Amino acid sequence: MMFLRSAILPKQMLGDRALPLVIAVNVFLAGLTILTAVTVIGTVDRWSGDVARLASVQLPPGGNGDAAAEAVLSVLAEDPDIVHAQRLDEKAVSELLAPWLGTGNAVGDLPIPQIIDIELSPQADVAALRARLEAEFPGIVVDDHADWQAKTARIRTLVYYAAGFVILLIILAGVIMIVFTTRANLRDHHHLVETMHLIGATDAFTALQFQKHFLGLGIQGGLLGAVPVFAVTFGLARFAEYQPDLWLPGNGVPLINYSVLILPPVIAALLTMATARIAVLRILRQMN
Repeated sequence: MMFLRSAILPKQMLGDRALPLVIAVNVFLAGLTILTAVTVIGTVDRWSGDVARLASVQLPPGGNGDAAAEAVLSVLAEDPDIVHAQRLDEKAVSELLAPWLGTGNAVGDLPIPQIIDIELSPQADVAALRARLEAEFPGIVVDDHADWQAKTARIRTLVYYAAGFVILLIILAGVIMIVFTTRANLRDHHHLVETMHLIGATDAFTALQFQKHFLGLGIQGGLLGAVPVFAVTFGLARFAEYQPDLWLPGNGVPLINYSVLILPPVIAALLTMATARIAVLRILRQMN
């Protein structure tokens, strides 16, 4: 059987470059899409996690604001679920209002509430904290940034489905191209299948030889497309060390999350092998 394989499968089949290039292009596009999706989703998750640990307390303006703020800070200091609490001074409040009121705004002349920033522990119960403070200090408002968390969750969902849709289109285009290219290649070598069939090779053996050959082409194309993607990923991760504020791999997103980038070349190789096997068995069934 090894003689049959070496004698029947010609060397020029191994020089075929059309199919690996087709696979490489689709693997590269799918990899870039996954890279972008993992980075954006990971960054949004990091933001959402940071926001979930933050809250703010607003005391109504007027009255004895300083004394009320100190009383609230004393209560917060006794709560084990409060990691840090800090009252914002007039300068910090002015900076927060600058986008709306401009720089140099007269915050002191406006009825601005006293604001206390809070950092919560992961197990903190914001609802219980809100109920306690509202009972002790009428008119107080505890904001846990639920609206912001809801917006980041929507962004995450949007990116997830958008990336999934793009990847689905790339996979569909890749499947069509791989199927047609593989079948065209097999049509060019239809006589090889006939020859192996005529000299007594079993259908299983014939299909195995072709599927091994096309698996090799699939692996070759997968690597051609995957290597640039991994190079881009690690290059951006190194660049992220100098640009921590950008949405780049490594900025709050563990590199292990990018292990999914191995899926496109693996799927492409297996798909090419399966397509070749199905096509050869179909030819053999027609001969039988």
